[in-house]
Amino acid sequence: MKINKKLKLGLVFICLVTIALVSILIYTDKKEVINQQKFLSYIEENTFESIDFNKLFVESMETSILNSKPKYKVQEFQLGLTDAKEIRLLIGRITVEGFLTDKKYRIFYNRDSDYFKIEKEEIDNFNYSRGLNGRVLLNEFNKLKKESVIPKGKYDHYTVELLGDIGPIEPSNKAIYVWHIDKLMELQEKVEGAGFYIYGQPIKEDDEIIMYIIQNDNL
Repeated sequence: MKINKKLKLGLVFICLVTIALVSILIYTDKKEVINQQKFLSYIEENTFESIDFNKLFVESMETSILNSKPKYKVQEFQLGLTDAKEIRLLIGRITVEGFLTDKKYRIFYNRDSDYFKIEKEEIDNFNYSRGLNGRVLLNEFNKLKKESVIPKGKYDHYTVELLGDIGPIEPSNKAIYVWHIDKLMELQEKVEGAGFYIYGQPIKEDDEIIMYIIQNDNL
């Protein structure tokens, strides 16, 4: 009888611990992942040249013991820059990998109209699979932006736009540069990778639109 009683107490204890752990997991998984105030403060304290875009996303994410270094994928990334290279616009879509479920967010920041919003979206499996590893992509972009060339001319502002995973791209008479092993060079041969456009606005018919490709070896 004593053994049975101890066994029952042990089972009850295990059940209570299991219920508590599951409750914590569910509660943690339901929490919002991106801290909007952290995101807004960081972006407004930096310029295009000083900002670390991976840090912008990662340090704005609420973490837990079970998911201390959340991974994320980037489906959309677009920047608007002033003539002084200050960030006036950021539009993004990212999917954060959770412990139980993933969460997708659309981010819209417009300094000119004093508008900022982060909202959850339904996960589209097709677009999610096409997303790029956020940590790797933006770490490489952080290095690329120090070498990138802003188009010459008189413009109100500039746009940086992620094209996604593209290729193969062959050399042409257009301005195409490749970022490969921490070096920026003109496109000499067929490559694949993550593409970015940089162009001035309002755009004119004969304007130069510069394409940058982060070669797949870097991703």
